[in-house]
Order: sequence, then structure tokens, then C-alpha cells
Amino acid sequence: MERRTYKQYGMMKFFAVILMLLFAFSFNACRKFEQASSDDPMTNFNALWKIVNDRYCYFDLKGINWDQVKTRYKGSIRANMYDDELFDVMSAMLNELKDGHVNLSAGFDVSRYWNWYLDYPQNFNYTLLERNYLKNDYALIAGIKTTSFERKSMKVGYFYYSSFMNEINPSALDYYLQKYSNANYTGVIIDIRDNSGGRIDLVDTLARRFVLSKTLVGYIKFKSGPGKNDFTEFIPRYLEPANFTYSKPIVLLTNRMVYSSGNDFASVMSALPNVIIIGDRTGGGGGEPVSSELPNGWRVRFSANPLFNIYKQHIESGIAPNYYVNMDSSDEAKGIDTILEEAIDYLIQ
Repeated sequence: MERRTYKQYGMMKFFAVILMLLFAFSFNACRKFEQASSDDPMTNFNALWKIVNDRYCYFDLKGINWDQVKTRYKGSIRANMYDDELFDVMSAMLNELKDGHVNLSAGFDVSRYWNWYLDYPQNFNYTLLERNYLKNDYALIAGIKTTSFERKSMKVGYFYYSSFMNEINPSALDYYLQKYSNANYTGVIIDIRDNSGGRIDLVDTLARRFVLSKTLVGYIKFKSGPGKNDFTEFIPRYLEPANFTYSKPIVLLTNRMVYSSGNDFASVMSALPNVIIIGDRTGGGGGEPVSSELPNGWRVRFSANPLFNIYKQHIESGIAPNYYVNMDSSDEAKGIDTILEEAIDYLIQ
């Protein structure tokens, strides 16, 4: 066997080190290239645009040309822009959808479109309600506050539900609904002003207490492809009655800050014959939201599957009340909730 000299071993060691350095450099170069690709502003801008383009459900309803929107904002994208600059441009593009269900989430901020309620009067003063109506005289049943009001020797039951994220205690709810079914009660008021939504299953949990038989309460479609009109057919939504159901008149109080699942609840209740709505139009939010991730790890949420009322009409723009009533500033100065008093008067005439 040929024996290698010390010099040959040295040369081999030298070439091995060179090969290792070349491998490390090429590996790191690949890693840097991949990282640059996933963080590249234009890559993420295009990804965001395409996700929304393929899956958002309200382009036609709102008359939005998403291709023109892309052209308008694409010129603001630069290769060396900071993350917060990119975030601002993409957030502004998403705000063209005018949809409170649309958010871009990064580690340092979450975009939001709040003009669906900021452009309108609030028509609700919780402090006034708490101090002058609820006081200490109410029961707290999970996420719902309930009490009763008396006028002309007659009573009405009252429920205030602030969020469909708050749990509902079905047995406790049924207990009070049975109580408010007594002869000296003329009906109940369900106040969902400022309820911006939450879990859609809780919509069904609450609404089932007010249907007397299996009832059609609306429809849903699902996005089925990337085309603007790629949806399934109308799929009906039915509610089965709960073990106990309330059959007396019901007044639902709404304002512009009723959104998403709150908006859906207003739509469902509007389908029932013994329900009227008093207050202001709800804020909308009729699309079932879904989320997707961008190459840089940011997440976008958007409306994908539209909900409809029993007439197959979109509920994205909100539910109109039967009687529009605004808070009166002079009433408010006296500690009077104009909308609530209108509801009480309606039930006790």
C-alpha cells in the first residue's frame, strides 16, 4: 500500500476544510435565499391578494373590482420596505372590502375595519342601563343578565346579552323564561345592543327557546372554487325547538354594534312571527369568516361563506328594525333609555 506523506495529509486536510466551508456557504446561501423569499414584500402582497381573490365571498355584492384594487396598491410595494410599512399597505388594501370580518394579523398589530359602526350613532349607554335599570336587582345566568320591569301593574321580562362569546346556562335560561310566561308578564325584551358576535352555536342555543316547531331561519352557501361566483346552492338552516319554548311577544333591541353572530341572531329572530325589532339597523357581518397564512407567517381572516335570511337575501349589510328608534339626548341626560322604554311601552300598552 502506498504511504501518504505528511505533506499529502496536509493538502487533503486543507481541501476538506475548503469543501466544508463551500458547503456551509452554499447551505447558508440557500437558507438566506429561502428566508428572503418568504419575507419578500411583493411575494406576501401577491399571496394576500390571491387568497382573498380566490376565497372572499362579497365581491359582487359590494361591487368591488379586486383586480383594480391590486393595481392601485401594488405600486406602493418596495423590496426594502419595513414590515410595518408593508403591513399598512396591505391593511389599506383589505379595508377596501369594508368588512369587519377582515383582519390582517402580524406579531405587532392587527388591522381592522371599524367604520361599520363608527360612522353611526351608538344608540346605547351601558352605564345608564346598569345604574338606572339593572341596578343590583338582576340575576346573572352565565353570560346573560336578567330582570323584569313593571308598568301599569304589568310586567315584562328583560335579558341583556353582551356577547355570543359568553356561555349560556340553558336550564337557568329556561327557568326565567318559564317565570316570564306567567299571566302577569306580557312578554320579554332581549337586548343585544353592542353585542359584536362570537359563537354561532350559541345563536342556536338561545334562538331555539323561541321556536315552537322545526323552523326555517335562513340559508348558507359555501365557497366551492376560486371563481367569483363559485358557490354551492342554498343550504337551508333549520332550528328545532328546545325542551321549553317561549310563545309570548318578544322585542329584540339592536344597534349598529350588533355584528357577526349578533347580526345572525337578529336575522334568525326576525323570521319568527312573535318577534319585532326596535332600535337601529345592525352592523352586519353576514359572512362566515375563515383564516389563511401568508408566506411570512402573518395571518389573514376574511368572509368566505355567506349567510342569508329566509328570503335568500344577504345579511351582510345588517338587519333593519321594525321600528327605528334613536337614543334621545334629553332622555339620556335624565337617565332614560329611549329605546328600552319604547320596547316596554310596546309590550305594555
